[in-house]
Amino acid sequence: MFRLLFFTVAVLIGIAAALPVKVKPVTQGLKLKWKQEIGNLTDRSRPVISNGFIWIGSNGSRYNDYALDYGNGVYKIAAASGKIANHFLDDQVGDMDVNGILKINELFYAGSDNEELTCFDASGKVKWRVPAGGDIEHRPTHVRINDKDALIYATENGEISAIDAESGDRIWSYYHQSYKGWKPGQNRYIFKVNNHFMADNGFFSEPAIVDLNKDGVEDVIYSSYYTELTAVDGRTGKKIFFYQVNNDETWSLLGRIKPLVSEGKQGVICWIPVKKLKKGNYELLGLTAKGELKFRKSLGDREELNLAQNSRNNEAAFEHGFIDLTKDFKYLNFTLTGTQEKSPEIAYSAYNVGRYADNKIHMNGEYCNIILYEYAPEGSTVNIVGQKTGVTYVQQVLPETSECMPVVEDIDSDGKVEMLVGCRDGNLYCYSLGVTSKQLVKP
Repeated sequence: MFRLLFFTVAVLIGIAAALPVKVKPVTQGLKLKWKQEIGNLTDRSRPVISNGFIWIGSNGSRYNDYALDYGNGVYKIAAASGKIANHFLDDQVGDMDVNGILKINELFYAGSDNEELTCFDASGKVKWRVPAGGDIEHRPTHVRINDKDALIYATENGEISAIDAESGDRIWSYYHQSYKGWKPGQNRYIFKVNNHFMADNGFFSEPAIVDLNKDGVEDVIYSSYYTELTAVDGRTGKKIFFYQVNNDETWSLLGRIKPLVSEGKQGVICWIPVKKLKKGNYELLGLTAKGELKFRKSLGDREELNLAQNSRNNEAAFEHGFIDLTKDFKYLNFTLTGTQEKSPEIAYSAYNVGRYADNKIHMNGEYCNIILYEYAPEGSTVNIVGQKTGVTYVQQVLPETSECMPVVEDIDSDGKVEMLVGCRDGNLYCYSLGVTSKQLVKP
């Protein structure tokens, strides 16, 4: 009897050891280092972190400036303490909401809802301002044209332009077929009065950047109007391809999100996740560098599948999953504790789902994504999710709701990794992720 009991216990212990270990999420698992009030941020608020400071744009006290706003513009913040060192581009006239900022050498560049692109130095001194044909909602894109630094920006109502980074001179402009905004030489006052009360669904988020025509200059691919892809030659501004996604049977999941791109043996492929309306399943459509539909990869029949924001090249990040676009397209599904309960009107919106941080961390023996979810029963949450196992190791409930893209970096150069995230209470929060900078994984 004793031998049988001993054998049974030993077998059970062996079975238990062979089973995968279930790791429970750690709620409120991150330590707050500091917070600073700077106004509202968006999912396109991309800061610059350099020399012990953070330069970050703000949308101020309200997102839509139909009346006088305060607190918008650009903030320079001490990375270690969170104290404000400078606040500028907060002009009283015009809509000075600023989202993403780009740094090239010692100069900074930012677009704004004041229909302009601005170049300034580390102290906030403006070097030049270039008028644009609409609100610039995303961080400018850095390319090299004719061996010189250049910026590409796009506007909410359909302009794409390249600007010389040193002088601010316009190199080329491309206009969407439905564009009705300002062009150089036209009356700007009338345009600005009308545009202040208008919003559009044109070029909103950052483009995918890839050399489509192999001429040595990176080209840009923008999603627009929730249904289109537009690829423009980075050297000349000429259209490379235009692709209309939606039809009676297919609905694109791209929304305003940056397009998905992979580079491999089959060349450059631009991937479009779609839902088949009649069959209720999902596919990835693959376009060649010339915009020709060549591939169809099934993602299976799923109740709901939403593309998350900020996929890296060669990867497709979904709200509850992940695909390596260079391999077998196997969909890794993961679930989250207390995850989203979205209202019907946003259930299929690719604008209100997970936001993936640019950088990952390595912990518990695997690469982990840091994902912010705007809609959850507890409020907005940040989750650290294993890319291989799908385990949610840490879940942090934020003090207020947020649509911000988490920034994961050694913010203050102390050898440890922090996370910046802005909430709708107007505060920027800096959390410690509890790992060293050696565990930081950059693209």
